[in-house]
Amino acid sequence: MLSQPLIQIISENALNVAAATLLSIIAFLVTNSTRYPKVPTLKISKKPGILGSWEDARLWMSDGLNVLLLGYEQYSSKGKHYLVTRPEGKMLVVAPAFVEEVRRAPETHVQNAPANNEVCAGLIAVYS
Repeated sequence: MLSQPLIQIISENALNVAAATLLSIIAFLVTNSTRYPKVPTLKISKKPGILGSWEDARLWMSDGLNVLLLGYEQYSSKGKHYLVTRPEGKMLVVAPAFVEEVRRAPETHVQNAPANNEVCAGLIAVYS
């Protein structure tokens, strides 16, 4: 039979391994997180934290048009940019006053082709 100190050493080692794993995961998430502009994020769900973000992403998938309409009422109608939470990550919605400026921006600053491809892929998926 194992002695008490050996069991204690094994449980302490398991705790150290679990703590090191958790710290590694947190470090990975912090260093590899996408940086977004400092604009407000549209919050629809009343749930706090990541649960609210998941709910907002689900709402984007099920009723994206109404999500954009809510964002328009809260931000765009006041000339403000905002972020929308989607399953793929957040999407910046530019205020209408700046659309022409974004459209004329050079390809070195704005990648229009990938954005257009994403929008068209979404339209094809919706209307297929």
